[in-house]
Amino acid sequence: MQQKDTNSLSAIKKVLIIKGPGIGDVVTAVPLARNFKQLLGCDVHLLEEFPPEKQGKVIISNCPYIDKVARIDYNIWYLRPHSGRFLRELFTLKFIPDIVRFIRDILTLRREKYDLVFEGFPGTRNTFLLTSLIGAKYKICCVSHPARKLYDRSLDIRGKNIVQLENSIFSLFGLNVTEEKLKLEAFLDKNQMKKTADRILDKYRTKKMPIVGINTGHGYKRWQNAKWAKLIDSISGATVVLVGDNGQSSDSKEIQAFCKTKVIDLTGKLRLEETVAVMERMRMFICTNGGLTWIAAALGLPTIAVSGPTPYWWDPRTKNCKVVRKAGKAFYEQEEYSWLQHARTDDVTVDDVINAIKELDKAMKI
Repeated sequence: MQQKDTNSLSAIKKVLIIKGPGIGDVVTAVPLARNFKQLLGCDVHLLEEFPPEKQGKVIISNCPYIDKVARIDYNIWYLRPHSGRFLRELFTLKFIPDIVRFIRDILTLRREKYDLVFEGFPGTRNTFLLTSLIGAKYKICCVSHPARKLYDRSLDIRGKNIVQLENSIFSLFGLNVTEEKLKLEAFLDKNQMKKTADRILDKYRTKKMPIVGINTGHGYKRWQNAKWAKLIDSISGATVVLVGDNGQSSDSKEIQAFCKTKVIDLTGKLRLEETVAVMERMRMFICTNGGLTWIAAALGLPTIAVSGPTPYWWDPRTKNCKVVRKAGKAFYEQEEYSWLQHARTDDVTVDDVINAIKELDKAMKI
């Protein structure tokens, strides 16, 4: 497909950003929306693809840079033979009402008459279908997109993290986006957060000591529970608080069984907004690289992220966040979007994390 001339992109007045379902996807949408709004004066709409429990709404509910938020969650996405739910959806006919909803939502989006649809990282065939049906003048994606050749432009990922990658779109407008313009933000009611944190912590905490938060992560991102326990036992002069969802409850119990240090276990007990309120009261946050890492980065919370096969472009590159990973040089020279399983989270030692804590502590004068 011959790419369109982007000289006329300066005439863009209304933009739709399509982002994925994770917390990190929503947090990284904020600098992009802010720059569209401030640099180009656009109306900015955000479409979340398949949002889990609409948890991203907590992060951007008061965002002044996003004029409208839409969310889609269709069973028709499962109507593919390798989806894992193809037969169930086909024989139960659950997808039929969604077809009507899908058509209605597409017609609503088409009436917006978007000048530009930008698909955030990484992009999927589902989002390609949406973008094609919406009918914007211009379609731009990241080079990670499986259908990138069908777009007007695709943004190069090499050497960039997600925020840098997505905001490189402004180079098409002849604009240089500085580090200051890549700043992460979270839009939360400070007074309400303080009340929420006080209510939760007063219930569990006996001594008002500095708080160090721990989040163990999920699946391939997990660090060994015995290592978490050893790390917690090395922390002195602070209250350790475990946070996370129900899926991490078993890990939290095992960590406590290994630990000599008493911890406050809030895993599976808080909604996302309550977790964020407690996080803002922390002196430091230690986690595996995931959605809460991005929230911590947006809050300006000193953060250590233990990472493994998660590609480097998912690393927050903020002064308050230090990523600890054991990976060879090739890991950081990937030109294509891929997952290199040879970089394992479990290769990171407790001493590696302790040294990272000391370095961050010295750099930020915590």
